[in-house]
Amino acid sequence: MRGGPPTGARLYLALGRVAFLTVCAGLLFGYSTASIAGWLDEIGHVFDLSTSGKENVTVTLVISCFFGAIAAGPLARAFGRRAVLLLAFALAAVGYGLTLGGPDLLGFLVARVLIGLSVGLSSMAGPMYAGEATPARHRGSVVSLFQLAVTTGILLAYAVPLWMDDPQKWAAGIGVGGGIAVAGLLALALVPESP
Repeated sequence: MRGGPPTGARLYLALGRVAFLTVCAGLLFGYSTASIAGWLDEIGHVFDLSTSGKENVTVTLVISCFFGAIAAGPLARAFGRRAVLLLAFALAAVGYGLTLGGPDLLGFLVARVLIGLSVGLSSMAGPMYAGEATPARHRGSVVSLFQLAVTTGILLAYAVPLWMDDPQKWAAGIGVGGGIAVAGLLALALVPESP
C-alpha cells in the first residue's frame, strides 16, 4: 500500500471492509446449511419424496460442502484467497438463483450441490482471508465474527419460514440466501487480495 500500512480512520475503514466480508462468509455458511429445515415437509410434498428422499436432498449440500472444503486449500494456494471467495459467492448466487426459479427435483439438487460447494469453499477461505488481511492486534476480533455470523445465519434460516408463514413459498424462503451471496460479491469488490 502506498504510504505504508493504514492508520487511524483508514485502518478502521479497511478493518470494516474485511469484517463485512467475513460476516458474509459466515452468514452464507449458517443460512445455507440450515435453510432447508423449515421447508422440508413442503419440499417433500412438492417432489413426492419419502423420508429417505428428504434425507438425501438434505445431505446433498453437506456432502458438497465437504468437497468444497477439501478443494479450498489447494485453490487458495494456487489462485489466492480472494479468488476462492469470488468463486464461492458466485456458485452460491447461481445455486440460489436456480432455487428461486422453483426448479424440478434435478434442478433443486444441482442448486444444492452448487450451494454446498460454495459453503465449503467460503468456510475455509473466509477465516483464512480475515486472518491474513487483519493486523495482529485486531485479528481475533475480526476472525471471531465468522463464527458469530454462522450462528446468526442459522437463526435467520429458522426465522424466515416463521416470518413468511406460507409453506408454498419454500423456493423464495430458501432463495433469500442469494442476498448473502450478492452481499459477499459486493464485499469482495471493496477488498484487495490478502498479503
